[in-house]
Amino acid sequence: MIQIQLFFMIFVVVFLIYEFVLLKKYKNKKKKKKKAKGYPIEVKILKDFYHLDVTRVNYNRLLHFIAVVSSLDIAIIVTIAGLFESGIIQILIAFVLVLPVIFSSYYLIHLYYQYRLKKEEEER
Repeated sequence: MIQIQLFFMIFVVVFLIYEFVLLKKYKNKKKKKKKAKGYPIEVKILKDFYHLDVTRVNYNRLLHFIAVVSSLDIAIIVTIAGLFESGIIQILIAFVLVLPVIFSSYYLIHLYYQYRLKKEEEER
């Protein structure tokens, strides 16, 4: 029960930090009509590694979706690492899990947006 509470607390805290601190400067604001300089690293991974056409998707929605998925990734990694007693083993488990979890979740984001773009093309 404590692990579930820890998971949700980590998820909420990381999500709020991610939304309000890290992605704040990258969101498109219609009032200011200024484009953000560059893309965050998460969007660069989707754009370069998975060849997602960022111009065809709703950019702000993509940022929110990435914030949810990244928060979920971090919460999963911390929860799994927290199952072990030794601090060194926790660090090693977290270190081993980081890249596979991140790249698999971004692959799923890519599949989701690929499906949505294909569905939009068929409706036209």
